[in-house]
Amino acid sequence: MNENLTRLDELILGGGIEVATLTESGEFLYKFTDKLKEIDEEVYNNVITMMYREIIFLWENGFISMDITASDPSVTLTDKASDPEAIRALPESMRLNLIAVIRSIMEQS
Repeated sequence: MNENLTRLDELILGGGIEVATLTESGEFLYKFTDKLKEIDEEVYNNVITMMYREIIFLWENGFISMDITASDPSVTLTDKASDPEAIRALPESMRLNLIAVIRSIMEQS
């Protein structure tokens, strides 16, 4: 690819990453597509590992509920996930992750 493109640009142009929305500060928030695994398996595996850690953090801190013993656990939101004070107390990255989880649940409904 063009050497002037960043890796992020390459993944976007290849269809592995899409712009999902803008953050409150006006920065792009990206989402990963299923095609990412075909484009760059290492990045895909790193993303999956990161997502698992973040989901576990939200679960351990009471924002989501799930049966971690299930082979394909369904994720549901708890009352805490709609508590503005609890959400504000999260680090920004976790707030964005919670928003992504909420968006994903809404898209699947």
